[in-house]
Amino acid sequence: MGVLFSNSMKLLLNICLLVILLPPADILASDNAYYEFTDIHRSSYKKIMQLDIQNANDELGRIKRATPDNLFTYHLENYIDFIELLISEDEDLYHKLRAERRSRIDLLKNANPDSPYHYFSLGEIYLQWALVKFKYQDYYSGFRDASRAYKYFERNQKEYPEFLLNKKGLGTIRTLVGAIPENLRWGAKLLGGLDGNIAEGLQLLAEVYDNLNNDEIFKQETGIIYAYLMLHYGKQSESAWNIIESLNLTDSNPTHLYIKSNIAHYTGRNDLSIDILNNYSPGDSTLSFHYLDYLKGVLKLNRLDKDADVHLKKYVENFKGKYYIKDAYLRLSWHALIFKDTNSYIKYSTKVKEEGTLIINYDKIAYRLAKANYSPHVELLKARLLFDGGYFDKVDQLLSQFNKFDFQRDQDRFEFTYRLGRTKHKIGDTKNAILLFKETIESGKGDESHFACNSALQLGSIYEQLGLDNQAILHYERCLQINPSDYRFSLHQKAKAGLSRLEK
Repeated sequence: MGVLFSNSMKLLLNICLLVILLPPADILASDNAYYEFTDIHRSSYKKIMQLDIQNANDELGRIKRATPDNLFTYHLENYIDFIELLISEDEDLYHKLRAERRSRIDLLKNANPDSPYHYFSLGEIYLQWALVKFKYQDYYSGFRDASRAYKYFERNQKEYPEFLLNKKGLGTIRTLVGAIPENLRWGAKLLGGLDGNIAEGLQLLAEVYDNLNNDEIFKQETGIIYAYLMLHYGKQSESAWNIIESLNLTDSNPTHLYIKSNIAHYTGRNDLSIDILNNYSPGDSTLSFHYLDYLKGVLKLNRLDKDADVHLKKYVENFKGKYYIKDAYLRLSWHALIFKDTNSYIKYSTKVKEEGTLIINYDKIAYRLAKANYSPHVELLKARLLFDGGYFDKVDQLLSQFNKFDFQRDQDRFEFTYRLGRTKHKIGDTKNAILLFKETIESGKGDESHFACNSALQLGSIYEQLGLDNQAILHYERCLQINPSDYRFSLHQKAKAGLSRLEK
């Protein structure tokens, strides 16, 4: 979903275009159509989640030949398209599968079995395609599919109010729509008639997760969705981690391994995340998941491991998609700088400018930094990486050896006060954190970096937690007055959310 938000301006630029729907193809389902989740479906679903796409496809083909009227097979077929498109980032495959999906959807639409799985399956298929389309920057069509999904879930809720799984889809959509910045929410309403809020969406997901039996097929999936949304939009990192721990995800399953390592990373468990990824061993028929190489390289660089570059190189050499290429090269240049390889630093800095795309924020920021030809101070770079890994005591020890006058460049000086302030805040030294954030604002307010803007935001958060509402409002407003090149949108949105909380 980061791709959706990092490209939200495209939504505004194209908002006036008309979306014209083609008439549906004339495909008919049998009058005997039904939905039944069999043991073979359960086996296929497990293979899909293990990225064993070839064997899952073969198994679903056998199910279709044996029981052609069981429509649950088509639901699982769409899971394969969804997983494969998200992981591969293959544009040609996207256009091919998008064209083919119509026959699957029309087959389900023309069936009318008396089952709560009917509209639920249609809603799930449209929701999966909405998320895929957002990733491939097909925003109008994505919002249209999200709207269709939402309407199917709502209709199913009216017809089968006791059908618990329906709230999985409703909760997901309402949370994601609630996370769209307020000033863009009108776009979602206009294009898709969508509305929602984070608290309401998370509550629906909690209801499904808490009431599904542990052996039910969608229990793990619901828990994973709930944990991710709780972590990123509910700001409940430990609760999210506890859910992931309770799901008994297996290290032999690459999807589970990715999810567990990713959430471990976001909840400050960098070492554990690396340990989890060390268990990754793809099978011969497993879909390649190159992002895991990128993630492992990032995590190991956060720990300042000398072999971090091995995994980042593997990613840029093998991945044929669009995302995180520039960022991976930037991190390779950082690795070279830290380990004093000047030639590689120059080579990878050039690669940042030449390779990859400018679609997501990570790559945009990498490109801006490379274009500026600004070589970071090595000790400040180490501090940044260690902080990202959650090694706050190590950062404090590293930065405590310096004062701001040890740095010659003005930007290095206020980066130093910023990073030390963030670290003091994390280790509970609030008094010094406040002083350092204030110093960063004064010295860095005119710079294009995000240091001053985020310092104002952090001060607003600190004062809000201390119950000093007037000071909190003052600093949230100060955050909005500073316009950095990077992270401006997200920082300003957080400041606006803080003001909204305090001005009620």
